Amino acid sequence: MTRIRLAGRTVALGGALGLGLGVAILVVAMTAAAAAQAPARFGIGRPATPQEIAAIDIDIMPDGRGLPAGRGTSADGAAIYAAKCAQCHGKTGKEGPNDVLVGREPRT
Repeated sequence: MTRIRLAGRTVALGGALGLGLGVAILVVAMTAAAAAQAPARFGIGRPATPQEIAAIDIDIMPDGRGLPAGRGTSADGAAIYAAKCAQCHGKTGKEGPNDVLVGREPRT
């Protein structure tokens, strides 16, 4: 028989239901206690600077926004894509482990 104390009263619960409910109440109480003790911040890290964000902001839109100034051919672009993009996005932009670059998401 499991006995739990609720609102100042002791309640007896029998069988598996009592044990399961007792464990659930214990877990909730322990979780609440742990959350109350956790710091709001851990005191590590810092916000990224605008320069750090700009250094990794390499999004290029389908209309070409985000590309650097200049010119080139599709053959030039293919060589750059093979060297810098294909490893993450796949040979054709569809089969890589990271974001699909070609096609519509979500796929229907």
